[in-house]
Amino acid sequence: MNLHEIVGAIPELFLLVIPGYIALKIKQGYSLEKQMNTLDIILYSIVYSFIVQIAFSSISLIASRIGFLRFEWPNRELIRQISYLLLSVILGYVLVKVPKTMLGIFISKLFNKNLAPFSSVWIKAMKNDDGAWATVYLKNGLIYTGMLINYTTDPNEQTKEILLTSYRLCVQNTGADITPEKFFTVIVDHTDNPDSKVLLERSDILSIEIIQ
Repeated sequence: MNLHEIVGAIPELFLLVIPGYIALKIKQGYSLEKQMNTLDIILYSIVYSFIVQIAFSSISLIASRIGFLRFEWPNRELIRQISYLLLSVILGYVLVKVPKTMLGIFISKLFNKNLAPFSSVWIKAMKNDDGAWATVYLKNGLIYTGMLINYTTDPNEQTKEILLTSYRLCVQNTGADITPEKFFTVIVDHTDNPDSKVLLERSDILSIEIIQ
């Protein structure tokens, strides 16, 4: 094989990995999954690229059967490469959306009934599509109550944080005669101020109550 043939084969080699890699990165970025190691990334990229190739071949076969490809397209190689990229984006979208559907959950339960479409308990607890109010108990005795508007979504991030707005700050009372009515004392109350925000780190949190 001469140099010209080697250079000409480079785009074809890229098509064995790049489409799958695009689908994988979309899946990782939007399904809140933990990052894979290098070997897994390569293997999954090849597998997803193979799926893209099968999809393209199937579409081409159907198109030829219905007569869509009877005439000669200009620069068919460029069209194939663009089609691979478009199919990789579609595959990434499917990989993100399907696991959260009834069909995806049903398939997961077939393999393991304990599986859930969440990458961690933290994500499962924090994810509330309709919004939620949270009461956060800190290790130092402070208690924050507010609307949960944001939280750390990267499972690989070591520092987990939550952001509350319209919050109220209380301090837990201590003593042997504490009753539920005297469990805490209000320090600051910003419940009527949607512009008030407080950022809390999980390492400082004792527990979180989340109410939709």
